[in-house]
Amino acid sequence: VSKLGTAKLDRRLVQAVIAPGCHLVGSTVRDSHFRSTYNAVIVGIHRNGSHLLGKIGDVVLSAGDVLLLDCGSNFIKLYRKSRDFLLVYELEDSTPPRKEKLGIALACAVSMIIIYISGVADLITVAALAASVMICCGCISVQTARESIKWDVYVTIACSFGFSKAIEQTGVADTLAGWFVDASLASGTGEAGIFTGIYIATVLLSNVMANNAAAALMFPVAASTAESQGINLSSMFYILMLAASASFVSPFGYQTNLMVWNPGNYQFSDFVRFGGPMQIWQMAISVIAVLLLDVWYVVWIAALAAGCAAILGPTTFHAVRDWWRKKWQSIDDNSSPESTAMMGDGLLTEVNVLAKDGVTSHAIL
Repeated sequence: VSKLGTAKLDRRLVQAVIAPGCHLVGSTVRDSHFRSTYNAVIVGIHRNGSHLLGKIGDVVLSAGDVLLLDCGSNFIKLYRKSRDFLLVYELEDSTPPRKEKLGIALACAVSMIIIYISGVADLITVAALAASVMICCGCISVQTARESIKWDVYVTIACSFGFSKAIEQTGVADTLAGWFVDASLASGTGEAGIFTGIYIATVLLSNVMANNAAAALMFPVAASTAESQGINLSSMFYILMLAASASFVSPFGYQTNLMVWNPGNYQFSDFVRFGGPMQIWQMAISVIAVLLLDVWYVVWIAALAAGCAAILGPTTFHAVRDWWRKKWQSIDDNSSPESTAMMGDGLLTEVNVLAKDGVTSHAIL
């Protein structure tokens, strides 16, 4: 890659599929002089869905091979319609990080926060200033800055605010709030039932639209429900926030779900099968945590204990299992046909061994 001569800010990863009539077919990567011919470096090769191992220079190229290339932006312009490749497409956000600009970017971010907290300027002003400094200093390119503006997300959120205001002024929010209240009162679950109802409704929206939009749509409903039942608004908004960010059941609920969908060869049912139980688990924990806001330290301690158990539990189990396997292996290697000794937790137990037809069986006491 160092021989490319392409600026780091202009480099990106591109996938190219070799066409049947390409002159590369039948040649090794080294003999084809790929880098000097295309001004691109092959960093990986996939064939029939499998990653080819070994030295890339020794690989004999075949039609249909998918090449992962490190190259400049000109490669796509020059070879997108070339007969050498069936398909050429760029991987999004694949430009390598410019670590030499780390200090400048960090200084801009910290300065932005300090200026905003001190009250010198509002957030949008200092954010625009920080972004401009990063562009001028070469931390990001103008094209990257322009592409980072997600207009579809902003338009969706803006429209959802208008829709949210409409359902509030037309009485739809009050009607939905009444349904939630009636259902919770009928179930006799009180605040827990109301929180659960708001959570479920928000989750259903969040799995089919942007989480910000789902929160904006459910905001007036949650506020109206809380006011009519005398529920603390902070508690209700905690539930709304947690539910809007819990997009586990659908690949369309959040950007990261879509990012892993195709590369991981997932199906819609995979998200339902894994995300469904996870959704129920988080709903239960979220409602319990909000109900216990008055004793927040209990929630923190319980969450810490659960986290430690989740992290250390499997590790401890595997460590103990491996220790016992090694222990029994050493016993098997050193045991006689008549008897063996087992040492565990300081306890020495004599174990009788029964031999029958040449097969040894251990009787563990």
